[in-house]
Amino acid sequence: MVQKHVVAGLLVMAAFCAGCAINPVSKRPEAVLTTVEGEKRIGREETEKVREQMGFVEDVAAAEYVRSIGNRLAQHSPRQDIAYHFHIVEMNEPNAFALPGGYVFVSRGLLAIANSEAELANVIGHEIGHVAARHSVQRATRSAPFALVTGVGKFAAGLVSSHLGNLVGGVGGFAGSLVLSPYSRSQEREADKIGQKMAAAAGWDPAEMTVFMETLQRDEVFHTGRVREATFLDSHPSTPERVKATAKNAAKLTAVPADPIAPGRAGFLAELEGLRVGPNPAEGVFVDGRFLHPVMNFSLTFPPNWQTQNTSQAVAARPRTGAALAVLQLATEADDMRAAVADFEKQAGVRFETEPASTRINGLSALRGIGKRRDAMMDVTWISYGDLIYRITGAAPPDKFPKMRAALEKIADSFGPLSSADRSKVKDARLRVVEARPGEKLDALIDRSDSAWKAEMALLANGMVASGDLAPGDLLKLPIPEEFVPPVDPDAPAE
Repeated sequence: MVQKHVVAGLLVMAAFCAGCAINPVSKRPEAVLTTVEGEKRIGREETEKVREQMGFVEDVAAAEYVRSIGNRLAQHSPRQDIAYHFHIVEMNEPNAFALPGGYVFVSRGLLAIANSEAELANVIGHEIGHVAARHSVQRATRSAPFALVTGVGKFAAGLVSSHLGNLVGGVGGFAGSLVLSPYSRSQEREADKIGQKMAAAAGWDPAEMTVFMETLQRDEVFHTGRVREATFLDSHPSTPERVKATAKNAAKLTAVPADPIAPGRAGFLAELEGLRVGPNPAEGVFVDGRFLHPVMNFSLTFPPNWQTQNTSQAVAARPRTGAALAVLQLATEADDMRAAVADFEKQAGVRFETEPASTRINGLSALRGIGKRRDAMMDVTWISYGDLIYRITGAAPPDKFPKMRAALEKIADSFGPLSSADRSKVKDARLRVVEARPGEKLDALIDRSDSAWKAEMALLANGMVASGDLAPGDLLKLPIPEEFVPPVDPDAPAE
């Protein structure tokens, strides 16, 4: 019998035409598996997945600013048979990536550490370069047919600091491959050259690409304590190598005279005013080992020193030493917990020796049972709250489970409604522009503004080296914790 994944691959291949095309950048013929229309379709479909799984920043001013820069650059792209689209994604880490068909994304974390319009233009130009040179299509062609049915991760990659792998390693296939999906070294170098050339043609200094690369390098050192050196097996050029290469590229280019979209540093910073820095509280946040969700109105407590992570699919935690895992997920929007148990048994392949028993947790109806699978024992709890059913799964290898069971049960027992005191702990850090006073030092300015960044990160994000006296009137962008205002549900009935 023909395997289902082979049939799927063949069906996808049938939607594309194999053959040769002229690369818009190299002007050389190359074998491709997809038509231009097919490339556009992939981009549209995968962009919707980005929207659903990561989210787009709703700040209209910042989003329009990024689009304006992108649109000016796109006029100078060597590829004009597609329309370009630009979005800011809800990602706190500095990243930029592109999808086939002209879809370009920058993270709000990248915007937070950029320090000029020209830096941002060079980054966006780099991603347009990937699209123009059909780098994603080249990779899909080499790995066909199955690369065409594996989702957004196989098509997205971009300008990324290497330490992000550690930050998103447990997120799962979508976000992990989105950040780490590799282009070849030659493709990255080519995208740098294309982006800098477009930036110069559109009126921005191509040398600012090097400046931003240096900031990425500093960011990498800040988070990892070291600069990653390239090895033979690396697919991306190391950041120090790209700093040198982009500086060499810029020396050969001259920016045409053109007015910036936002004049000067003050104008640039004004475009970023109010941008969120850090986790989006609407998705829940960790505060001192507790997960607080101000929109869904619950809290959950994890043991001290456990590593925690919040994704769009689950909240998870594990001890720094020892084999165990605790995961909170939304099981169903229905109100039948017994049906939720049956569905979990079927989907996860878990067997319960006895039917999960009814109990109450912080006044809420719940079911709890001990489940078994070949590779794990599980303490599984279903809790009914707010017309939703949550599932908290604590798992460990069979030989470790007896020792971990009490801790896993305690996590589930901590689930409960969010108190007003806990709600007040949820803050929303927003980027604000702070002006230095005469004689003021950086530490004093940080204390005065109640910045969420300390001196080292503030220096990095503002393109500064020394933390001595500031000149009167110097403008710094800093994240200031503010009261979180939950988003308004447009479908909610009027009071």
